[in-house]
Amino acid sequence: MGIIQKKAETGNSTTSNEDLMEWMQNTFSDDKSSVKDEDDNNNENQYTDENNQENYENQENFNNDDIAQQYLLPDSNSRYLTKSDIRHLSKAELRLARNEIYARHGRKFADETLQAYFDSQDWYSGIISPDNFSEDVLNDYERKNAELISNYEVEMGYK
Repeated sequence: MGIIQKKAETGNSTTSNEDLMEWMQNTFSDDKSSVKDEDDNNNENQYTDENNQENYENQENFNNDDIAQQYLLPDSNSRYLTKSDIRHLSKAELRLARNEIYARHGRKFADETLQAYFDSQDWYSGIISPDNFSEDVLNDYERKNAELISNYEVEMGYK
């Protein structure tokens, strides 16, 4: 069961970015790292760097069940989502779910809120600066699901 399903069961739902920050602080109270300045990230985050590649590959060692529970949409990389899969998500959760697709591939984020959220996830290993990230690494499920979420955000007036 993913984090969104758990929140739905408890009735805890975020409705804005401010609510998201409060929810993140309450849920992830053991912030494991601070957010670096974007200038620091730009020069040190090449995907081809040997140490970073090794770190990225090591994230495969996590228990798959534990990881699935941390994802907002655990199977967004392995099946096509539908509107009914995302309809229950708030504006902030949709934003996180869409960016989770990129975060799974090691993308870092210029937005401090997004970066802090993904830094709090055990499965996340941000190694690619936003300027160096290529969507070519996404599979077809991920591309279509990111597009679905983005289009739904527009449809709902969130973007």
